[in-house]
This record gives sequence, C-alpha cells and structure tokens, in this order.
Amino acid sequence: MEGRHARTLTQFNAALTIDHGLMAEHGKWLIECGCSAIITHGSFGEGATLSFEGKVAVQKTYVDAVPGTPIIPGISALSTKEAVDLAKAAKDNGCRGLMVLPPYLYSSDWLEMKAHMKAVISATDLPCFIYNNPVADKTDFIPA
Repeated sequence: MEGRHARTLTQFNAALTIDHGLMAEHGKWLIECGCSAIITHGSFGEGATLSFEGKVAVQKTYVDAVPGTPIIPGISALSTKEAVDLAKAAKDNGCRGLMVLPPYLYSSDWLEMKAHMKAVISATDLPCFIYNNPVADKTDFIPA
C-alpha cells in the first residue's frame, strides 16, 4: 500500500458519538501500512451527515494522531458559507490540503457551481483538488 492515500470511515461508539480514540488508532494503522495521506469526511462514510463541529473534530483527531501526514478533508456543505468556514477550520487545524466538493444534494447550473467552488478554493492558501462526480452532482468539472 506504499504511497497510497486512504479514505476513512467515521468510527462511532455505542452512544453514537464519534470515537476519536479509535479513529486516531485507525489513522496510525493506515500510515503504518504505507498510506501517505488521509482524506477525511469525503463522499464515502458519513461526511455528508456529520455536523460542522464533528467534521472539524475529525480533522483535528487525524492531524494530532499522525503529525506530519497530510490530512486532506473533503470540503462540502449545503451552503457556500459553511463550506468556506469548513475550509478555514481545516487550515486552522493544520490540514495540508482540501478536496473540494460541490454542495451535496444540490445541482445547479455551471455559473452557480463555479461561484461556489471559487469561494471555497479561495478561502485558504491550501492546495486543493476538485472532486468531480458529474453523475451525482450534475456538473462536470472538465479541465477547460
């Protein structure tokens, strides 16, 4: 698995709250197994259903658990403001990049989607990549 990136699933405990201890252990295990970065709360797992505070806490858990490892959170929310705030929190938490997604459950024309993505990408100086899933988002982020 050397040089690979891992997407994580959010670990919950019996009380249905995030099990940060288990997530920290899982992050360490991923790096020991050869992963070179961890992507948090993306399109797999519970990224779309975690609260803002939950997403920020997950970012911090991995940044603290595996220092020096690039933690790259998926940045998506129903509103542009929340996505921008999440990107800024990721920067403040020590994340090293952003995986920027369109607003989930919302498809729109290209101009609206471009404005949303530009606002999120411009919110920090972190390197970003765009998560392109035209089947789900109804927008295709082609290179042009």
